Amino acid sequence: MGSPPGSYDVARANRDRASEVERLGLQAAIAWKAEKRAMEAAGLSDGQEVVELGSGPGFVTGQILEAFPRARITALDRDASLFTDAQAHLAGRGLERVTFVHGSADATGLPSDRFDFGFARLLFQHLPDPDAVAREAFRIIKPGGAFAIIDADDDLLTIFDPPIPGFAELAKKIAALQAKAGGNRRIGRRLWRILSRAGFTDVTVATAVAHSDELGTEPFRRQFDIGMLTPLVRAGVMTAEEMSALEAAAAGYWANPDLFVLLNYFVVSGRKR
Repeated sequence: MGSPPGSYDVARANRDRASEVERLGLQAAIAWKAEKRAMEAAGLSDGQEVVELGSGPGFVTGQILEAFPRARITALDRDASLFTDAQAHLAGRGLERVTFVHGSADATGLPSDRFDFGFARLLFQHLPDPDAVAREAFRIIKPGGAFAIIDADDDLLTIFDPPIPGFAELAKKIAALQAKAGGNRRIGRRLWRILSRAGFTDVTVATAVAHSDELGTEPFRRQFDIGMLTPLVRAGVMTAEEMSALEAAAAGYWANPDLFVLLNYFVVSGRKR
């Protein structure tokens, strides 16, 4: 999701585009309650002018619209094809309160000092120059407004109990492939400094956690779809046969009635004085 060109492409991130859009919807739902609490603590409230950098297919946009029925959202993404998905998803759910902007998150073209609150969810891990995007966010947020980043850090992202055999090695391969394309799957630990360098003050770090004891394992099984490994096959890091074998093994793993899964995101926010 998002911009400028970086390590994410919705058309190549899974078996096919439709599978990836479906996965993004599941991903947006899993930790929403915790993400919403963290963004409210950071300054999000009803009636605000909100900007979403890297808005993608509009799943989080829709959650904001429903939770804050007087908010207006400017949804920006570099992939204009995702606006078609977003418009279909948001029809009848507050679409009239959304303005779509096709642009780059490091040069949005939006007015300075415009928005009460802004956020970027799982965008910064894909950016080759996250500092440039943070500076642009600072420019477009009003004095007194706030900006929040929700993102991952692989060392603190997941707990699987029992562990998934071979998961650590697969995670390293995915991280290396993402880094080669300009991303950073350990961006979470850097976000405080990134916002501070951009000029934000009162920077805080929180977490948004979702786990299977509350939600069951099914949402996590669907989120960690083996199709996410397709980029490794395309890059020649894994064979199609190896991916198929993992898919077969995964069925038994997810059937374990004692399985525990936890997903943890960083939520780092700051204010513009």
